[in-house]
Amino acid sequence: TVPISWTYTGPSGGVGTPSDRRLKTDIKKIGTSPSGIPIYEFRFKDDLDTLWEGTIAQDLLEMGMNDVVGTDDDGFYTVDYDKIDVDQIQVIEMDKK
Repeated sequence: TVPISWTYTGPSGGVGTPSDRRLKTDIKKIGTSPSGIPIYEFRFKDDLDTLWEGTIAQDLLEMGMNDVVGTDDDGFYTVDYDKIDVDQIQVIEMDKK
């Protein structure tokens, strides 16, 4: 497993990783971080071959953690993973035939 992450820098300078529930599918809760943030396995709808672990921006908003959530140019939520005790990592990528 190779951890992979990417960030988005918005027009206002906000940084974050795509983490919007609307972009994800096959979402399964697998745990909780020490600070109480839900951790999930999921796939992005535009890449069903890759399984990821991370959190969901909407959960952070419900927890009042507005300072770690931003939005991209398309209106989807992003998360600044550097500010929370959860990492978004690529778990597995299926072989494409």
